Amino acid sequence: MQLLVIDDHPIVRQGMVAALRQLQAGIEVLEASDGAHGLELLEANPRIKAVLIDLEMQPLGGIPTIRQIRQMQPALPVLVVAGSEQPEDFHAAIQAGANGYCPKSAGLRTMRHALRQVLDGTLYVPTFMGPASQ
Repeated sequence: MQLLVIDDHPIVRQGMVAALRQLQAGIEVLEASDGAHGLELLEANPRIKAVLIDLEMQPLGGIPTIRQIRQMQPALPVLVVAGSEQPEDFHAAIQAGANGYCPKSAGLRTMRHALRQVLDGTLYVPTFMGPASQ
């Protein structure tokens, strides 16, 4: 299975890549440091099964990148992994076409769970949104 991680912070991106490679044997993880590079990798690698993306990046941030991913591959699972725990960021990501939102404060175990859910076609809603919003 091929995954794509888009995050502008190398240490965060590399940590996510290492954690994802432990999910199962044979996982290949591609890395991009911004949305534009991520879109290039997505176009060049049709075997990508999911994208994990940060919101705050320059020059092309997460929300515009998610919208472009939706135009390219409407059914591709997209999981936002972001530093924000603001409900408005969650809503913006979901409205742009994300399938889930995992705050970076949640940890690797939660990120893996969220990824499994979006790969299974389920919306992942973070705990900071509360049980009423799920």
